[in-house]
Amino acid sequence: MDRSGSEPRTQSGCAAPALSGRAPEAPLHRETPLLAFALGCALLGCTPQTDGATPRGALEELERLAFVPAAQFSIPTAEGPALFQIREPLLFDRFEVRREQWLARAEELGAPDSELEAFALGWRSGERNIPVTFVTLAEAQRFAALRGMRLPSAAEWIVVAVGAAQWPYPWGMTRQKGVANTLELGLGELAASGSFESGVNPLGIYDLHGNAAEWATGVAPFPDALESAGRASAMGGSFRSYSRALLVDAAEPFGRPLPPGSRGDDLGFRCCVEASRYLWEVSASMELEPRSRERLLAIGRRWGSRALTLLGDLSTRPGAPEALRVLAEGAAQ
Repeated sequence: MDRSGSEPRTQSGCAAPALSGRAPEAPLHRETPLLAFALGCALLGCTPQTDGATPRGALEELERLAFVPAAQFSIPTAEGPALFQIREPLLFDRFEVRREQWLARAEELGAPDSELEAFALGWRSGERNIPVTFVTLAEAQRFAALRGMRLPSAAEWIVVAVGAAQWPYPWGMTRQKGVANTLELGLGELAASGSFESGVNPLGIYDLHGNAAEWATGVAPFPDALESAGRASAMGGSFRSYSRALLVDAAEPFGRPLPPGSRGDDLGFRCCVEASRYLWEVSASMELEPRSRERLLAIGRRWGSRALTLLGDLSTRPGAPEALRVLAEGAAQ
């Protein structure tokens, strides 16, 4: 706290995540039982997930994802134009990754670092939908890879959050109270992912502003130039950050560079993946029945016209899975 009683701020205006000041400890041996994570699963009522490619699992994964079309914009700077770009359509987590999702993959993730294991012991019953936090960049990337996904780059994250229209806030042009878990709300802790319906962006993505800051690779606005230095970013602020515009100019995105080994109890993540490849692969694993068909139609309707071009192309290719045709039908409605 500073003398005014406010949370410490970074140069970009974000409150700094409460990062561990200790150097990361060596990972536990794989023979060590996952005691903390097993206890967490029991407390939260998670079902261990060892096969994310099951038809049921594939459908549940699609329901968690928003469709993000390719988009870009640039902002002039003294060093030249800063380009923020999504090169091809993405599927992007609608919600910050939740504790129940992390714990359900505990066996696949392997023995956790001792710091993370100790932190997970503090998770309480009934908190299954709270964002998972206190993970390093590598741990978040490992989880994403198990889902066949990756973390967004800082530039991609900004495009998703502000849109091609460059809105100051995910929900629109004006600052509003009570639409995000930021410092002025006074909650003082993480909320369940997706709690703030009024703060959702036009793509149907929640909590891009506040709640947990989110890992992204590289550093905006010039990710390619700085990524070689081994840097990453924490984007969007958290419950410890005051609300502010997500992008003031290219030199001041709502994020801050962090060493990849950092941990914070308000630092989480979400995943993304290139839509074309992922949709083809998961659709091939689905067995259509009346209920799953209804759910696919609902996903297509939620993605809407922005997904129709890609879905139309995929669904008319030779050997296209039937699930792609159902998604395209929903997007056209």
